[in-house]
Amino acid sequence: MNAVSPGPIETPALEKAGIPPEMLEQAIAGFTTQVPLGRRGKPEEIAAAVAFLASEDSSYITGVELAVAEAWRRSNFGVVRGWPASRGTIRRGA
Repeated sequence: MNAVSPGPIETPALEKAGIPPEMLEQAIAGFTTQVPLGRRGKPEEIAAAVAFLASEDSSYITGVELAVAEAWRRSNFGVVRGWPASRGTIRRGA
């Protein structure tokens, strides 16, 4: 069994949460300052990771948590747990 753990993603969830606009902007800014690319991920980026794990291309991958979060600074996101650091970061299309 494999799992996908997304980081901060651009979805309408925050906008629908009833947060006042200035607090919403602060929350989004707080998320994006913790991500080296300075942006939230897109749903399509998570979908691509899920599609990869569901594809024949990942037939020999088992028991991993694929953290799709572009190296979120406050956690271990952006790394496939168990993937040796010497092998580098796994990137889509690599």
